[in-house]
Amino acid sequence: MTLIEPNTSAELTAGDPNTLGLALRLVWQEDRFGHAIELLRGGQRTLLLETLADSVAVPWPANPPLQQASLETIDGRLAILGVGLAGTSHWSISMETLAGDSQGLRIDCACRCTSLPESLGSGYRWAEGVDCQTDAFAGILFRADEACVQIAPDDQQTVATCSSDDRVCEIRPESLGEGNAHTIRWCYQILLM
Repeated sequence: MTLIEPNTSAELTAGDPNTLGLALRLVWQEDRFGHAIELLRGGQRTLLLETLADSVAVPWPANPPLQQASLETIDGRLAILGVGLAGTSHWSISMETLAGDSQGLRIDCACRCTSLPESLGSGYRWAEGVDCQTDAFAGILFRADEACVQIAPDDQQTVATCSSDDRVCEIRPESLGEGNAHTIRWCYQILLM
């Protein structure tokens, strides 16, 4: 285990960065970690998506509020694990490269809520010059530099939406549950197409 210090960075890569790959780069945003998704090609990086950052401490932030993160090796693959809290709730996240021949990343989020949440999810803003399309079968598709990247829910309880007005993509649990003290998960994949 390697602890990732605030104001530093860590990265996961999928695919071949010399021909076509993806990078998930952990970045420090104000008082917590966020991440950027970048397209890698021939040693060049193109920003596709970056997590939304809340300007103030809010009980239900736009993304899991990760104050601690570590780089781990799980089943021979690198993974970034993170934890944090906001309000009276606790968040965790696992970000990992996919096994086998799949060229992509899997992100698994959870929030242990002490009360019914106002909202939960993972929000991204896509970069200028990136085209976004919604496909009923393929999820959300982002196109840049003649490459296509898909964001798709990884389970039946997760939904993905996008708004071209403000260039925001949101992945969230389909249901926020009922009552108090429960854990809510949402999982998704980011894939090279």
